[in-house]
Amino acid sequence: MATVSQDPDIIKVQGELAKSLGWALNKKDEKERADRLRLMFSESKSSKILVILDDVWKTLDSEKKLGIPVGGRDNCCKILLTTRKKSVCESLGCDTQIPLSTLTPEEGFALLRKNARINVNDSTLNDVSKEVAGECNGLPLAIEAVGSALRGKGFNEWNLALHNLKVAKLYAIEGIDEENLDVYGCLKFSYDELNDDNSKLCFLLCSLFPEDYEINLEDLVGYAVGLTWYQAESIENARSLLCGTIEGLKAASLLLDTDWQNGQWKKAWSDTEESV
Repeated sequence: MATVSQDPDIIKVQGELAKSLGWALNKKDEKERADRLRLMFSESKSSKILVILDDVWKTLDSEKKLGIPVGGRDNCCKILLTTRKKSVCESLGCDTQIPLSTLTPEEGFALLRKNARINVNDSTLNDVSKEVAGECNGLPLAIEAVGSALRGKGFNEWNLALHNLKVAKLYAIEGIDEENLDVYGCLKFSYDELNDDNSKLCFLLCSLFPEDYEINLEDLVGYAVGLTWYQAESIENARSLLCGTIEGLKAASLLLDTDWQNGQWKKAWSDTEESV
């Protein structure tokens, strides 16, 4: 499996493919790596290999650019790709397309209640929480982020949240197309609800990293110390405080774990963070 993303790093994608199959790529040139991968696929003892390409944004010559053999008698690969754009599937000639729709209003409301931990017997939040869920337009990550931000809040705060979500959609934001406006509104609300400046600074710093980049804890520690986010007595103390900040961002669905054992995360929102 490999993540392609909006601006694909071909060298990285090739490396992820090789690593997931237990192969080693020592070449540094993109074309040489593709040739080597193609050879390894053809010489593989596995009769069937499923290659998963995640987050594909545009047509990609998987054989020429990546080294995945497509077609022919010696082809041992099946390719499964995920994309937001139907045109990508059509241009690549996908045999089967499986569209994933957004959540139904009922599913969205249930997910919001779960993440906000609303008591099923609490009728005071029933109507306003339904409206808030509706403003998220069935987008799971948006619903989770908004629900987490409103956890433990009362009616007035929910009502204010509803107002803010509606207001966020009224303004044209440079770089945000219409289909991402709902996402932007929910992201902006979740960001505004962060309870301290260090959390906001950490989120904004993470938004500067490339899409799908695995952000390393030690890199963030260096930035935190250099930018004096915390009045820490030592680097160890700063690291501990930063870990607390990161846990808060993860709880707010603003960061995702990729390799928690080695302290690596990536952005949860790839398209709209820079506009916050």
